[in-house]
Amino acid sequence: MKLKVLKRFWDIKDQHRSYEPDEVIEITDEVRANNMIERGYCEVATDVESEVKTITFNEKEFELKVVKDALKSIDVQVANNAGVDAVNKKLAELTDEQLVALAEILA
Repeated sequence: MKLKVLKRFWDIKDQHRSYEPDEVIEITDEVRANNMIERGYCEVATDVESEVKTITFNEKEFELKVVKDALKSIDVQVANNAGVDAVNKKLAELTDEQLVALAEILA
């Protein structure tokens, strides 16, 4: 069952793994999946593949993955599972030089 994470939590089976909001995970144990849904940690992911998340930068829309890749190319650390809110926060923290470099990459 595919689940969308709603709030951050640590994996009970692997204490070194945490899940972040907006991350989509696959849980094969239906009892465990239902427990995580009931406790408010996840919801059933619907049409995950068709849902394209976008970021607005310089009044243009870009796919979330494109912006994350561009940020990484200018040496800005961003998690692979970062969602729209986390990426927007990173964009707000950029210096003027980084903003120029990002604009050039996304152009």
